[in-house]
Formats: sequence, structure tokens, C-alpha cells
Amino acid sequence: MRESEEQFYEVPCGKCKIDGRDKIVPGDGVPGRAMFVGMCPGEEEAKEGKPFVGKSGRYLRKIISEVGFKGSDCYFTNVVKCRLIEGKNKNRAPTLDDMKFCGAFVQQEIREKNPSIIILLGDPPLKYFLNKSPVAKYRGMLFKNKGRTFFVAHHPAYLVRLKLDHKEHILFKQDMARAYKVLYGIKDEKVGVEKVLCDTHEKVLDALDTLEGRKFVCDIETDAPGKVKERKALDPWAPGFKITLMGFATRIEDGAIKAFSIPLEHKESPLNFEETFSVLQKFFEIGRAHV
Repeated sequence: MRESEEQFYEVPCGKCKIDGRDKIVPGDGVPGRAMFVGMCPGEEEAKEGKPFVGKSGRYLRKIISEVGFKGSDCYFTNVVKCRLIEGKNKNRAPTLDDMKFCGAFVQQEIREKNPSIIILLGDPPLKYFLNKSPVAKYRGMLFKNKGRTFFVAHHPAYLVRLKLDHKEHILFKQDMARAYKVLYGIKDEKVGVEKVLCDTHEKVLDALDTLEGRKFVCDIETDAPGKVKERKALDPWAPGFKITLMGFATRIEDGAIKAFSIPLEHKESPLNFEETFSVLQKFFEIGRAHV
């Protein structure tokens, strides 16, 4: 029995309430730098007794090596330490109750290994540590929680099921490269900004389609009659107050920024104000926006 495996027998795993448990697979790697946390081991991991050694694990190790991670940077583990099976020896994903029951072990690992960054791979670890979902919405993002730095990415098992030319492979590699830069404090090079003036109804709809499902920032320009020092343009109840322009910006697939300007009650705007404002209102009301 490996020394790192003994800790699991100090806790009465015989009283575990998780259904379909297989062999225990403890974490493995070098403590202190980057900790990669998945959901639970797979079949090959259960056979070898090490995490991330199966098809998806080999994919992960290949990608992180290509972006700069060294073996001395990495520690690999899972929220649930046993392979979970159902039916005819099929892997199953852990439930939130499974992770709550077994999560004490990964919490102990974090305290002992003290990683600089914890990379959450997939939806289950994201739900367990940060109570957020789905991973597609938060991938590539950094979070600070309880004094720890978390980075969100897809689980490699999702990537290996996709065709080799799928864009998600590029995005995953970009995410791992960013995690590496965060680990070593490397600043990103300046990214380009594409500016789009939405001066037709079609361009407005295209802009909202681009923003849908993404995080974005929003800015509003206003105007009202009166002297500048009276600041009436900031008072929506001021006589003659109007919204002259709405601006949106979001980060697209290649990391660049796309910014949209939608003129509303602007004297040079070719758009129909009522029609455009109605489209924007529906966009926010039906929950398509993630500001």
C-alpha cells in the first residue's frame, strides 16, 4: 500500500454511502504549484492506482506539457477518490452528495499540498468548490475563494470525445496556457479590439447573437439639455433626458475583444429608436444576457 493511500483507511471508508464504488485512487504528483482536480477516476486509473493516466489523462498531460507545465509543477487528484460504476462496468459521474461525502479528502490534500493555483476540470468540481455551473459558461475564468485561486476548464474527457479539428481543442489549450501564465505571473500580450458600429437593424441582431451566452460589459451614454456642471445627463428624470448610445464588449474565441456601439436617441442614428429599444429590452428580459 502506498503511503499516500493509507490516509483513506484512517477514515472509515467502509461506512461510505456512495453507490458503485471501485478501487481508491489517491492524488499523485508534486505539491506546491498547480493542482489539477477532476471529478473521479476512470477504469485505467483504478487499474494503475494513479489519477489521469487514461485516455483523457494522457490528453491533459500532453496539452499542459505543450504550454509549458513541467512535471515538477503538477499535482493530479479528484474530488471523489474511487472510480464510480453503474450498469455493466460503466463509469458514472459523481453526484453533489457523492462529492460532499468524499470531499474531505481533497480538502485535506489542498491544505497539505498548498497549491498556488487549483485548476477545476469539468462541471462536478466547479459545482463542489464554487457552486457554479455549467463549466462552458465559466471556462477560462479565475476565481478567488477562501484564500485560494481557482481556474476553470473543461474536463479532458469532454475533449477526447470531439473531432480533432473541433475548435474546443484550441480553446482548451488556450485555457491551459492562461493557467500557466497565472501560475508564473506572466502577463498576456495586448489583444486586439474589433469595433463594430451597429447602424442597421441586422447589425444589432448580429451583435446580440454574439453576446448571447457570454460574459460582457455594458456602457450607456446619455444626454439632457442644460449646462455641463448641472450634470442633468446623469439624471434620468431630467426634462429631455435621453439615451444616446449603448455599448457592449465581450471576449471572443481567439481571446480578442469585440466591441459594439448601438446608437439610440442620437441625432445621427439611422435606427428606429422604438424598434431597437424593444429588441434590447427583450434581450435582457428573457435572460439571454450575462452581464
